[in-house]
Amino acid sequence: MNRIISIFLFAALPYFLQAQAFNCDNDQYLLPEFAVDETPGILFGNNIGVNGQSEDLLLDIYEPSGDTSVVRPVILWGFGGSFVGGSRGQVGFLCEDYAAMGYVAIAYDYRIGFFIPSSTSTALAVLRGAHDTRAAVRWLYKSAQEGNPYRIDTNRIFLAGVSAGAVSAIHAAYLFEGDSVFDYFTPLTWNSLGGFSGLSGNDGYSEKVHGVINYSGAVGLNEWIDGDEVPMISFHDVGDNIVPYDRREVNVFGIPTGLIVSGSEVIDRRLDTLGLTHCLESYNSNSHVSYLYNSEPFERSVRFLKAVMCNRYYDCEADSIGGEITPPSTSISSANDNFVIDINQGVLFINNLSIEQIEIYDLLGKRLASCQGNSLALPAYKGVMYIRIYNGIRWESFGLNAR
Repeated sequence: MNRIISIFLFAALPYFLQAQAFNCDNDQYLLPEFAVDETPGILFGNNIGVNGQSEDLLLDIYEPSGDTSVVRPVILWGFGGSFVGGSRGQVGFLCEDYAAMGYVAIAYDYRIGFFIPSSTSTALAVLRGAHDTRAAVRWLYKSAQEGNPYRIDTNRIFLAGVSAGAVSAIHAAYLFEGDSVFDYFTPLTWNSLGGFSGLSGNDGYSEKVHGVINYSGAVGLNEWIDGDEVPMISFHDVGDNIVPYDRREVNVFGIPTGLIVSGSEVIDRRLDTLGLTHCLESYNSNSHVSYLYNSEPFERSVRFLKAVMCNRYYDCEADSIGGEITPPSTSISSANDNFVIDINQGVLFINNLSIEQIEIYDLLGKRLASCQGNSLALPAYKGVMYIRIYNGIRWESFGLNAR
């Protein structure tokens, strides 16, 4: 059977979906409206732990009790503890706060355990955290496709974390194919650990998220944040001597590691330079996450996320939501390339030799096809498909509607 295939700029689709999901002009997701139901101990993945043992990865789900929304935004919280200690229960109070606002909030495991701090061992700990965070995101897309029992809106998935949990979230959100990692890992080690996605489960599903809440986190290299990234709101103590506010060495329980990272102040400047939605709230303290139990970061964050979900400006200085952001251009192009797309006899061809990789997903985030190169046979699928193309520098995206 012949299929009619039309091309459109996929970036515009989330705005349509968001508009259908909730009213941006009321107080939804800004005020606590619900009691909270908790479902603890759900298995979402498994991997080799710090000491070589098999380790199950669990998550706890917090939902707004009595909520009748067809789908709800999701926020995943990672706990702190320098990748050595801590537990998902530590961020349960934050999940309860978000669930009371109408979110599906999730506290999840990532692998922790004792290690001798060094630049290599600490980088490995960060990678474990990022891999397990990505497995949790993939689990969300998988769950949404398998009946969506938690009524997850896969167009509104947000990562959040405290300290090491924030470091994990940042790397899961911003570290992707094309970013250079071999200052930290040998190719053999990198490949054996599963590369960018890791080996913690739920392979083949999307890892796409739509924003980050950063409580005193950091990133290895600023260059990993490029011009096509998601919004971030950050909170950080200026004198933090564990995870630096600026670019300095990170410490594990006061022990120098030799690993130099960029803290929230440097990240925020990078986001500003790239013209990405961002906000940084700094605290004049020498503590680490001194503000954790204050209401201000939570209240700012929910306003920030509401602005992101509604495609509106967020005024960081005034802590207020502004008018609508102009939708992106409807041309399929990047800063460096123009892509002419041809579909002939079921094969997608992009006549630009810089294209190194093509991926195709359905709207629930399941990967339908992928290849290395600039042509790919389209899957036998009817409906909207999400196409991602990589030109060696950055990812671009558009949509195909096959019927």
